Amino acid sequence: MQNWHFLSRSNYKYRWSEDNCRVQDYRCNVIYKWNYKIYTIKMIEEYGKENIEYIINDKSLIKIKTYEIEEMIVKYTELVKKLETKLQKS
Repeated sequence: MQNWHFLSRSNYKYRWSEDNCRVQDYRCNVIYKWNYKIYTIKMIEEYGKENIEYIINDKSLIKIKTYEIEEMIVKYTELVKKLETKLQKS
């Protein structure tokens, strides 16, 4: 499994946003070039057309501080550990 970005990782504001990232398998993410058309439809279904249009057209800049990235690393590391534990029990 890989992290798929609705908007490219080059869009720094949304690079680590949970609204922009999804789990995707290697085949869809790499071989099928993100399956962009299908996932755009899924994103619109999940968030609504207006919200997706906002994200696509958002040109505002954001500076994420190093400590904020470090906090995200801790948060997601803990979440992965919880998922691994849950999977081992099932």
